[in-house]
Amino acid sequence: MGNLKIPQEDIHKRLSFLYQAAYQTLKSKNNNAGLCRYYINTLKLIARKNCIALHPNIKRTICKRCNMLLVPGLSSLIRLKHKRQKMSTITCTECGTVKLYVNAQGHIPNIDKPESWLDVVKDGVSVMGNRKGNNQGKTKQQTKSKQDSETKQQTENKQETQDKQHALTEYVASALQGT
Repeated sequence: MGNLKIPQEDIHKRLSFLYQAAYQTLKSKNNNAGLCRYYINTLKLIARKNCIALHPNIKRTICKRCNMLLVPGLSSLIRLKHKRQKMSTITCTECGTVKLYVNAQGHIPNIDKPESWLDVVKDGVSVMGNRKGNNQGKTKQQTKSKQDSETKQQTENKQETQDKQHALTEYVASALQGT
């Protein structure tokens, strides 16, 4: 399991290259915003055509309105607000779009919650391995068989208890009749 093949690895490499190229063009001295937008627009187009979901951390650095890469100090402003909750606001300096993100101490984004992960199963074995979450690396079939065996065990225990109670009542009834 050391060398796990990533599906569509060449497309992921291309997306990574486009993101890095957009960052470098924006960071360069001539600050070419048009080329940066073109790279990001191409990145989003390729991801959509190949049904690849961008990671939320990458999505957070892209303006939804103008497809500009949001780099603090160059193309965006970041402010912290403390009204009801601690929040950060990211404002695109090109189009003025504002994004809000919760900064609460106990807040965990959905992407970091193990319950929201998909379990990849190959040949009946979980590829994800032992991970935190409800099924802890087991396939659905293994989880179901474990649940079935637990319910079978519970019914057997219940039947055994009923048999003992029935035998006890018979013993008491025969003892009362014998005296």
